[in-house]
Amino acid sequence: MDVLEVIKKQEREKGKLEGLQEGKLEGLQEGKLKGLQEGKLEGLQEGKLKGLQEGKLEGLQEGKHISMLSIAAEMKKEGFPIDKIVQFTKLSTTEIELISS
Repeated sequence: MDVLEVIKKQEREKGKLEGLQEGKLEGLQEGKLKGLQEGKLEGLQEGKLKGLQEGKLEGLQEGKHISMLSIAAEMKKEGFPIDKIVQFTKLSTTEIELISS
């Protein structure tokens, strides 16, 4: 093999190595970006689902509380003692006393 062929071979090897390094770097960057995008989407979906579940639970609790206030108002209007209203509705004495009869 003459000197020119050796130099060409070395340059080809050098080019391959540089190409591999550049390809690896580009692949890593693309993979990282895709992973971040997929992770963000998955996180948003999970967050939305959790938020909906928490919102439903909060709404149900608030609805139950309003229902108990309505029952307490009727019981108070009918003359039930405060301690019995507390026992049946699980509302606080203060909440029941604030209800106008």
